[in-house]
Amino acid sequence: MRRLRLWTLCLVAVMPCSAMAAVVATQLDEANIAQRPGGLDAIAGQGDWLLSNGVLCAAVSAIGHETGLSLTGGWLIDLGHCGRGDDQFLYTHILPSMARDRILPAREIVAESSAGQASLTVLRRDDALQMTVRYSLDQAEPEQLTIET
Repeated sequence: MRRLRLWTLCLVAVMPCSAMAAVVATQLDEANIAQRPGGLDAIAGQGDWLLSNGVLCAAVSAIGHETGLSLTGGWLIDLGHCGRGDDQFLYTHILPSMARDRILPAREIVAESSAGQASLTVLRRDDALQMTVRYSLDQAEPEQLTIET
């Protein structure tokens, strides 16, 4: 299993790290669309998925949302501090054998949240390969997004 951790800095003057809200992993709709990450490169919309620990807000594209090199979604598309409008993240892709035509299509996205942790798990599969990608945020490490494949 591979694990990638993305860190961001928490500036106390703008949003104290201790001012954490509940963790959230849910699909974006009209009622919660204002919670999505904002900023120059933010692209999440209704139907995409929100992941938040109150300090960081991330978005994962819906299965039907084409992203960059991929015809299907399930990729991290936005990442920033909640409420700041500082997303400058484009997107991630995992390329088996470094081949664009081998990007595995997303088949399912599962949201989970428990006390202090939230995650989005994406199942990607074709005829020969299967990959699970898990994006998670935790209140114990509020400035860190973990990606496991």
